[in-house]
Amino acid sequence: MTINEYQVAALRTANPALTQMEQLQNGIMGLNGEAGECIDLIKKHLFQGHTLNEEHIAKELGDIAWYLAISADAIGYDLETIFQMNINKLKDRYPDGFDSELSINRKTDDIYWYIMNPNKKKLQDLLDNIRVIADELGIHIKRRIKCGRRNY
Repeated sequence: MTINEYQVAALRTANPALTQMEQLQNGIMGLNGEAGECIDLIKKHLFQGHTLNEEHIAKELGDIAWYLAISADAIGYDLETIFQMNINKLKDRYPDGFDSELSINRKTDDIYWYIMNPNKKKLQDLLDNIRVIADELGIHIKRRIKCGRRNY
């Protein structure tokens, strides 16, 4: 089965009554919920004496894949494209494989760089762009960020 064949099969069980935005919200919330279930299994193994149950983790990872598939579809992407975009980003960030120095000192076009190396004007522009995108997606950002004299 290819990545996109999986996505098509997964979408068969998506709720057809949801709008595109509701599908995205359901998908992103589901991703976080299932990731939380995975971390709970690790927590119980590390701190509560439970046996690590790889099969249970694998099933939760399958649920994560399902939510990833519906989230990608909600924004008009197939999984192969998303996976390729991620590999391209990683190749650009780590051309010779992982390097902790490159992880710490990211390029200036990397969003993490803006957060860790605040330049008031660049950070204001980034926050403006995030707010515009959130508004377009119908996402209300509750927290305000103060940058210079402006609140975001």
